[in-house]
Amino acid sequence: MTRAPPRNRRDAPPPYTADAQGNATPDFPEPGPSRSRNSTIPPEHARVGSYHSQDLESSAYPSIANEQTGLLGTDARIPEYQTLPRQPPRAKRSSAFSIIFIILITSIVNATLFSAFSELDPISRDRIRKEWDNEIQQHQLFMNHVKATRAEWIIERQEHEKQRSAMIIDRGVWKAEREEQERKLKELHLEIKRDRHDWEQEKWDHEVEWRKRREEEERKLNELRRTIERDRQDWEAEKWNREREWQRRQEEYEREMERRRQKEDEERRRQKEEEEHRWARTRWEDLHPSQKCLSYGTREYTAKLAGTSICRETKAEIHGVTMKPKHCEDKGATWATWVVDFQEPTCITSWSGLTDKGCTGSGIRRYEQHLDDVPWGTDWEQMCNTTPANIHGHHFDRPTSCVNRGLWGMYGYWDINDSTC
Repeated sequence: MTRAPPRNRRDAPPPYTADAQGNATPDFPEPGPSRSRNSTIPPEHARVGSYHSQDLESSAYPSIANEQTGLLGTDARIPEYQTLPRQPPRAKRSSAFSIIFIILITSIVNATLFSAFSELDPISRDRIRKEWDNEIQQHQLFMNHVKATRAEWIIERQEHEKQRSAMIIDRGVWKAEREEQERKLKELHLEIKRDRHDWEQEKWDHEVEWRKRREEEERKLNELRRTIERDRQDWEAEKWNREREWQRRQEEYEREMERRRQKEDEERRRQKEEEEHRWARTRWEDLHPSQKCLSYGTREYTAKLAGTSICRETKAEIHGVTMKPKHCEDKGATWATWVVDFQEPTCITSWSGLTDKGCTGSGIRRYEQHLDDVPWGTDWEQMCNTTPANIHGHHFDRPTSCVNRGLWGMYGYWDINDSTC
């Protein structure tokens, strides 16, 4: 029995094949009948055959008609159904098997005929035609792609030929340049060889000249060494003479200095005796401190000079320290004044009540304190302007300004640089 063609055209082979050069070639069947159209159809199926005969002969795709016509082969005949003879009653079992076999064969034949003649249905034929049209369009697209690729290959081949021609030209130019370079290189090697020969000759000449100069320098150096040796001997002799002369002068200088020291000692001893004699005739009377302080830690002392000594040169001892008076004054008698700025605890004033008065300008902060321990009869302004203070770890010899508030006392102000203002 001839096998029916595939229902789905996707199971069919592709409509094109590739030749030896890799080019795609359409593989559609040639138009015309491939099988005999004189195939007979059994009478039982004459109606089905006549129904599709006109469509098969007028189809635009003859391969479909050929395939549909040749489903059962050229000389295939569908056997006619015959009436089976009755079997004797004694052969019931064998007849039953025969009936089953006939039914099975009939089912197979019907299934085969159904699958074969279902392809002749117009709907199926339209579907198959649409699928073939799609395949033809895809084939056309593929062929267009192949043509475009071939055109690109031709263009690339032409470009390759152009590049090859340019490469051949460049190779000739490069060969000429290489020959030129080799020629220049040979000339350069020859020139280097000549220069090397000249340099070696010049080097040899310089070495000969250098040997001559070296011998001359060595000769001069030996003469210089002999001259230096003679000069050294002369210098040593002169040094020995100078050392003897310097030693003699040193001894004379030491004797002279000894005479000067003795004379100075004698002069100091005479002056000391005169000073002791003058002190014996001079003394200070009524040395007493002032009732008020002159400034912070400072008090004045006064005394009357008794004797004929000069006032400014006569010293007095105060708090165990000998000192000259600051000034002298003639009041019928000579009076001297000393300014003592040490060991005067009663003239020490202090500050209290540190107050931050805030910022008074750009980068300036003001602090205020009250002046305490001011002695009676002392100038408040002077004591305020000379009393030092320590503010936040910084020492100040005096305030920036002082203000006398009467009954509330004296206040000092400090203007201190502050970056927070």
